[in-house]
Amino acid sequence: IFAWGRQRLRDVGLAGGNVLPGIAYGIIWWALTVGAVAAIAFVRGTPLQWPVFEKTLGPLVKQLVVLAPAEEVVFRGFIMAQFYLKLRGICSRSAVTLTAAILISQLVFALWHIPHRMSEHIAVAEMATNLALTLVAGILFCLVYVWTGNLLTALAVHAASNVFGLFAYTENFRLTQLIMIGWALILADLYARLGRKVTAKLETRSRLVR
Repeated sequence: IFAWGRQRLRDVGLAGGNVLPGIAYGIIWWALTVGAVAAIAFVRGTPLQWPVFEKTLGPLVKQLVVLAPAEEVVFRGFIMAQFYLKLRGICSRSAVTLTAAILISQLVFALWHIPHRMSEHIAVAEMATNLALTLVAGILFCLVYVWTGNLLTALAVHAASNVFGLFAYTENFRLTQLIMIGWALILADLYARLGRKVTAKLETRSRLVR
């Protein structure tokens, strides 16, 4: 995939310096999500189901080592980038080009899941809704990746989102999902802002040294 796209690992934010920030992003995102859900449950006085780590360790390892990395590299690191490069020759407005690249690539991502959904015997009537949710998830992963410039942050959100037992949740699981999405985007924005500040400081120091 990388050879075909003429990409290096650092082109998609997988350089060595991004590993620890990517891991930190995933841990902080998980902790904030669990904390927010627990706080809401406490205020409402509703029952809370806590994560059962011994039951989720195997699925999490499978997601982190195989499934999430494969899909992130292919659909976010490669296909989205290739659509962006191709569309940039048609439209000079980068925001429009990026939006189109995200939507098209994640539509492909959603359609990619059809055979898997069929193997799960999902009814045809439910297929459209299921694929729409997959499309939304793909767009979320794209936004996290684009804002942070680090594919590991998107990988962390992707992998953990597929292992539902990792999160505390109430009977309203949709609320947990909304909190997950909210924290993912907020932290991605903070990550980007912090990165710009660090880069600016390093550039200032390098000018002073010269």
